[in-house]
Amino acid sequence: MQNGLVKYLMEMHEDCIFFADNNSFTVIDANQAACALLSVDKNDIIGKKMSEILPFAVNESIANNIKKCQKESTKIDVNITQDTDNYNLKVTAFDDVVVFAVRKLSQSAGSVEEKNFRLLFENMSSGFVYLKVNFDDNGEVVCNEIVDINSMFEMFFSVERQEIIGKQFETILPEIDERVFQAVNLTAKTGRSRSCNFDYNPSKKYFQVSTYSPRQGYTAVIFNDLKAELEIRNDLKVKSKISKAFAMGHNADVYSVVLNLVLEATKSKYGYIGYISRRGDIVCFARNDDDMPIVVDEYGYERLKLKKEFLTSKCIATGKQETRFDFSGHKYLLMTPVSDKNGNIVGIVAVYDAPRGYDLRAKNSVQELADYIAPLMISEVKNRNYKRDLIEAKERAEAGEKLKSNFLKNISHEIRTPANIIMGNCELLLKRADYLREEHIPFFNEIYNHTLKLVYIVDAIKNLAKIENNQVSVFKTRTNLNVLVDNVKHKWDFEAQNKELYINVEKTLEGADAIVLVDAQKVKSIIEALVTNGIRFTHTGGITIKYVLEDGNLIFSVTDTGEGIQKERQESIFEPFEQNNKEKDFMRRTSGGVGLGLTISKGFADVMGGEMWLDSEPQKGSTFYLKIKYEKFVAPS
Repeated sequence: MQNGLVKYLMEMHEDCIFFADNNSFTVIDANQAACALLSVDKNDIIGKKMSEILPFAVNESIANNIKKCQKESTKIDVNITQDTDNYNLKVTAFDDVVVFAVRKLSQSAGSVEEKNFRLLFENMSSGFVYLKVNFDDNGEVVCNEIVDINSMFEMFFSVERQEIIGKQFETILPEIDERVFQAVNLTAKTGRSRSCNFDYNPSKKYFQVSTYSPRQGYTAVIFNDLKAELEIRNDLKVKSKISKAFAMGHNADVYSVVLNLVLEATKSKYGYIGYISRRGDIVCFARNDDDMPIVVDEYGYERLKLKKEFLTSKCIATGKQETRFDFSGHKYLLMTPVSDKNGNIVGIVAVYDAPRGYDLRAKNSVQELADYIAPLMISEVKNRNYKRDLIEAKERAEAGEKLKSNFLKNISHEIRTPANIIMGNCELLLKRADYLREEHIPFFNEIYNHTLKLVYIVDAIKNLAKIENNQVSVFKTRTNLNVLVDNVKHKWDFEAQNKELYINVEKTLEGADAIVLVDAQKVKSIIEALVTNGIRFTHTGGITIKYVLEDGNLIFSVTDTGEGIQKERQESIFEPFEQNNKEKDFMRRTSGGVGLGLTISKGFADVMGGEMWLDSEPQKGSTFYLKIKYEKFVAPS
């Protein structure tokens, strides 16, 4: 019953999956999630009764319904409470077995509060972290354990969910303002909501933090980026003013329009906009004072010579607005800095000779306009030939980067789910030959194979992005090497048999010697990539998977009887988008794939402190090697 695809789908499932005999309800197989929930090895589960291993007690009514599943083709979906823990249990019959799916819930299942909470959690644009509070005997908060976070929290604080779940909130982000921890602890103790604002220097954000207690012993914390919201509001407000000014017939560039708006908002008689050059003067973008001492440089730009007292002004020194009275022959002067995102001053918006000076409303209006032209001015300083076109291109680039980041986060799940359903249904139909005509079988094989390739291409893109951004970590677990290589064989037997190829496995360790501490997911991923390459480039014969122990190292090898690789191409075979094709034109390749499997494998090997190499001759096949340190598993005493 458990062929390659079913085994693969079972291991990839987030729920704890158990396959049990339909008569005795004895466990036949279980996935890694089930082993993790019970904190035991798979071998300790196989052969036991389901009633002996479930982490909760099953009442007589549910037990009777489970017995009916196989006979009456019914399904079970119930929530069960055991002590303070809540679980969801699903049971269904599948061929000759009964499938149990168990999920541990974080709060009382089925309640209106939980549904509202999950809806808020999944759809909110704010950063969100859900905490479990640990108290001492005196009722004081000891620490707050992270139960869950959303993707926006990951983006705000540059963390990954799987790396911080279960850790203490107080330790993972030490640069968070102490007021946040105080608000969290007060909410945990009193159940009353709290809020505060703080600057987070690592990402240069200004957060509003709100805390509340959805249920006793738990605290939810919401982070809103006030700076981003303010920038969006100001940007929309200023864009509206700019558009209105152009619509009214202004025949000038952006800087001239902004200067007119500044003069109008402040009731000033004169003003100018410019940036501070390395020569110590101002290069004007716009001005309305014909008496200013201007020098035209070799590039045709107007330069205003600055007096010494201007260079020592508060505006230049601190990057903050400054007003002066009776300055250089002018009754009132307002200088507003134009700054980049890091607070470095780039330019100046200066207005003077307002009849009654400058109040707070006038200052805020000028600052909004100065913030609006800051990106455009930065681009002008870097390349004077680009003005409006360059800032628009910059905005498009920033939007594209955000889109790319969101795409890489979501694409794997969004494509894998329908792809897995397609593959599962194809395999089920192929097993029920009485449902299909013989001429239909090749079409379903094609659908299955190409959907499987699509899943691996998506995973490859996601993994390559993580490797390039140094976001890959090593997670060692107790692993049976023989089970690992057998799983790879079972998973790819289906595709190999479609090409009339064999997959052989050679094992050299037995018993306890084969139980090691290793990042099984990465090792398995590397071996699978080598096996799939072998299948792709082999037309007769097959693939042999082997591992040996040499000088304290595990050396895995995957040998195929395929086309082989030319000597001149072997040095670059681990580079991105390299493939063993004579044709470099992607549209003419016949081997499939995008040339990322070996690159990702090499990246995983490097992260684990290992290495990869190959031996190959054209038309005689290839052998790829992976060497990692052998670390035998020692059970804790």
